Amino acid sequence: MEMIKAEQLEGLKTAIEDARNDETPYIGIKDDELHILGDPNKTEIQSADYVVRFAFPNTPEWRARAESNGDKITGTSKDKQFLMVERNFKNVYLSPRRMGAVVSTLAQIESFLYQVTENGELKELSRAEMMDLARVMNGELSDATYDVVATVLRIPYDEMEWMLPLNTMENVVKIAKNNPSAINEADLFFELPHENQ
Repeated sequence: MEMIKAEQLEGLKTAIEDARNDETPYIGIKDDELHILGDPNKTEIQSADYVVRFAFPNTPEWRARAESNGDKITGTSKDKQFLMVERNFKNVYLSPRRMGAVVSTLAQIESFLYQVTENGELKELSRAEMMDLARVMNGELSDATYDVVATVLRIPYDEMEWMLPLNTMENVVKIAKNNPSAINEADLFFELPHENQ
């Protein structure tokens, strides 16, 4: 089984830090009330392309399903049990409804990168701490990354479990980079102050 790599967690941390400094508008708390924070003139909707890699069961049913979806079949696993498949997603936007669905999951992922101290400050976890936490909580981290990708890209639940882990984390990083407002809204779960407030 593929494990999430330290470099991927660090890449996600960098994407989150970049999002926190981004001026894209987001819903935040100011003076104990909800407000739109950030630059109200920066309203362009960003789209992005994604590639999701799957290892579907190597059966005629799954092969037919992949072919009917227009997926690219790239081969089989060494033991021939799995059909290796790539699916391209073009011009994906994170709609407000999808944003709401992924924000709490992104906050859950952030808890693997940061710790909120007793006085409410944010402490970055070291690389070793992140990896220890990822090893211990691998199921929760894995579930959260799969949920984010499946929600944003509308991948059916019965296909979600066949996504490849390293590619899934790559897509979470890309989603974070392309949707800074989702990261900033996820920070509301931590009640973190932002430069934009």
